[in-house]
Amino acid sequence: HETPVLAKSLRLVHVDDDIVALDKPCSLPVHPCGRYRHNTVVFILAKEYQLRNLRTIHRLDRLTSGLLLFGRTPKKARQMEQQIRNRQVQKDNLRRK
Repeated sequence: HETPVLAKSLRLVHVDDDIVALDKPCSLPVHPCGRYRHNTVVFILAKEYQLRNLRTIHRLDRLTSGLLLFGRTPKKARQMEQQIRNRQVQKDNLRRK
């Protein structure tokens, strides 16, 4: 059995031919790791939304919630990763105490 995660469903913010943006809840890992195989963002996107072969553009830890971006093609993922590296896109983190 896998470690339980929050029962909150994934909320897709934007989907087009190039990217997928979603509001990732905390407690849900992005990729399979450790005890998590099915309770992951990529597994749920593939099973419930038929969104497969997505490329992660940036990471959010399992216990972090926030906007998560995927490229739908290797080319678009590389372009967006480059924009983040070149600081053409700003990433903000809000921490609660």
